[in-house]
Formats: sequence, C-alpha cells, structure tokens
Amino acid sequence: MSYPSEKDKPEDFFLFKTNLDFENKQSSISFKVNVKKSGWYGFNYRGSSFIKGKFFDLWLDNKLVGAIEYDPERDDKTSLHHKLYLNQGKHTLQLTIMKEEFDRWSLTWVKFSEVKN
Repeated sequence: MSYPSEKDKPEDFFLFKTNLDFENKQSSISFKVNVKKSGWYGFNYRGSSFIKGKFFDLWLDNKLVGAIEYDPERDDKTSLHHKLYLNQGKHTLQLTIMKEEFDRWSLTWVKFSEVKN
C-alpha cells in the first residue's frame, strides 16, 4: 500500500518488519541511482531496530561496499554512516537486511551527499 508524502513525513518508502513468525530472514530493496558527478559520497539513512550493531549490507552494482551499523544514540540527519566513491553514471544500489534473531526494525530513507574534500 502506498500513501502520499506529507510535509512532516516526506519519505518515498517505508520498510518494516514486526512479525515474529516472518519466515524470510532476509529483506532487500533496490534503487536505480544516477550519479551526476564522480566523487566521494557520504551515505546516511534513517532506521530503527531493537538490536545495536550491524543493520544491513550495502551493495553497489552487485558489489558489497559496506556493512552499515545501527546505533540508537546516533543522529540520523547529521551522522556519516559510510563513505564511498561513486563513479558518474547509472548504478543499482541494494540494501540487504538479514536478521537471525527476532527484531522489529524499520527503514524510512536513505541519502547520498557529496563529501567536500
């Protein structure tokens, strides 16, 4: 189900898992991204989990580029979760969330920002 964005909730997507009996331990989402300029980019996200530590793997064009951590003490809007080099052009970005133990989690946005040297 899809709902239109609101001023206080501008997210384009909302992923979550709350069911203890959910059989699939892995969830993933893919995005097509068009990088306008090659360079270093910071990756950030807004999510939540009951478990501190690894939250998801970040893939770029089927290559693992990072294991992204979750820390409830971190400010999602200002922290830098991961830094990577992106080449100009079209790419596929994938996030793979793998939780063996019970965990309610959510993910509401991801963002790349150019890092100024």
